[in-house]
Amino acid sequence: MAVEIRNLTIHCELEPDGSRAEPRGDEARLAQALRALRREMMAECDRRIAEALRRQRER
Repeated sequence: MAVEIRNLTIHCELEPDGSRAEPRGDEARLAQALRALRREMMAECDRRIAEALRRQRER
């Protein structure tokens, strides 16, 4: 499974377990991957803001 957000592709391996009676393992892994993506995106935004502020101060 891949999720693409503006040139960013995240691969999340979801293992088929043969039984759909207990999908929570896959859901938990997906939720964990989404939390990691959110952290990475927030960190990237912070870096971009810091860079913009640095460039503004240099003017």
